[in-house]
Amino acid sequence: MLLTAKIEDVAVALDKNGKQYVRFIVNEERTLAGIAYEVGVPVMAFGSQVKEAKALKKGEILKAICDKREKAGRTSYIILKIIR
Repeated sequence: MLLTAKIEDVAVALDKNGKQYVRFIVNEERTLAGIAYEVGVPVMAFGSQVKEAKALKKGEILKAICDKREKAGRTSYIILKIIR
């Protein structure tokens, strides 16, 4: 899926193998019982996407092809390709 969203937060961390990854938080609008609200959703960059992801800063627009995942009612995205 194509994700286009404003970056609310950026963190660079190490995974369990000691390799860097980048975690963005973006806001996504949801609706429950007719009430609209925003929730922060994590977007992760691993492997070959880390170098390009590290260049993005808070407040910029992230445009990327992502894999959407849901676990226990929570949504997250894994970046497959950042689009400039």
